[in-house]
Amino acid sequence: MNTIGDIIKDSRLQQNISRLDIEQFTKVNQSVLWKIENGKTKKPEYKTIKPVATHLNIPYHEILESFKDENRIFVLKDLLEDAIELNDKNAVLTVSQLVLKSGQVSIETRLDFLLSQASEVKTIEIALDLYDLLLKEARVNEMNRLVAKIELERYLIGRDNFSQLRETYNRGCKILDYITFLDLNEQIIFYYKIGVHAYNLSLFEDCINHCTKSIEKDNTESEMKAKAVFAICNSYIFIGEYDMAEEYLALYMNFPFYNVTGKTLLTRGTLDAKNGLFESAIKKFMKCLTFKDPDITIHAVNELFRIYLQTGEYKKIAQLIDFEDEMFKYKLTPRKAMEKANYYRLKAEYQIGIGLFDKGVIDYIDSALLYGKVNAYNFSFESLQKVSALYIEQGKQMEISVLKKLNALYNDLYTLSSSSGGEVYLK
Repeated sequence: MNTIGDIIKDSRLQQNISRLDIEQFTKVNQSVLWKIENGKTKKPEYKTIKPVATHLNIPYHEILESFKDENRIFVLKDLLEDAIELNDKNAVLTVSQLVLKSGQVSIETRLDFLLSQASEVKTIEIALDLYDLLLKEARVNEMNRLVAKIELERYLIGRDNFSQLRETYNRGCKILDYITFLDLNEQIIFYYKIGVHAYNLSLFEDCINHCTKSIEKDNTESEMKAKAVFAICNSYIFIGEYDMAEEYLALYMNFPFYNVTGKTLLTRGTLDAKNGLFESAIKKFMKCLTFKDPDITIHAVNELFRIYLQTGEYKKIAQLIDFEDEMFKYKLTPRKAMEKANYYRLKAEYQIGIGLFDKGVIDYIDSALLYGKVNAYNFSFESLQKVSALYIEQGKQMEISVLKKLNALYNDLYTLSSSSGGEVYLK
């Protein structure tokens, strides 16, 4: 195997570059470079090699190969920093394994260091693989504190993958077995995050249980605590316990954050609608639209859609469609994706009702795809069943353009369901 000195010398000679040229560009002294090339410096430092390799355009993986027996932590730290910057999965894992094998510091110190570096990784896939490597080592060494911390950090980045919401939730729940090894702040964050995750999966009783633990442990008046209270409030609405929803809404109103007023009004409107007080609900939802908050707007529009469809006020529905551009300005979270899908399904029902058959079909298909992106496959199939039922009821033949769109949708749903284990779980 070529040494790092051999690699540098061969590359330098091939490019007809002198040691003096390198010294001028890299500030690495000629004598230092001569010793490295001729094997006089047995273990050169990476910080010395890096500028020379960069000047000679030597690939990182060739440099890394020459450090495969390295055990000096300070050298491995520099190597790992560059591996992370390059976003090179094999390099990140290779250097991390070298760190774990190094005996210069305790295994706990090594794991703590790698855990701190994992948060710098740019790609979720690479970060998850690194966390899995660290978890294996922490478990082998029976280090429950680190198992808990690594599992928590792995969960917090893994939960952003819409296509594996249920799988990630189930894994996150296993952190409950290690909850006592997390500090108080970590426990508060975990219970809040897993609670909101449960809410996004329509596991409303789980949401209530988790978020309740978060707010019980949180003595602050933080925005996270406010969101936990609001998630509990909405969960009670979904399971039909409106008195409890009112109780938590009253708690939520006491928080001083900018969007509390709008969300409180939205929730009061929802409770009015659930109780059949449509006129009062409509006034509140219309007021919500004046806040110009995309998060509030889409919920208000969907609630108004439901009321107007129920009361047959189609002319008023036409005005709601004007809010589309405003509604979809937000970053798509699982719950917002659900609301966007709900909007397209409601819009489809409206389009069919006013005779715009083809547009209604497209809206149903769009809703099915959005439901699929958050693994709500039962809702996807309900939308597709609506499409097939409409064609049967009206005796229409499906146009090629619609067939192509459906075919693309089936392919997307198959891909999404395969990546998530094919579970149907949103009830």
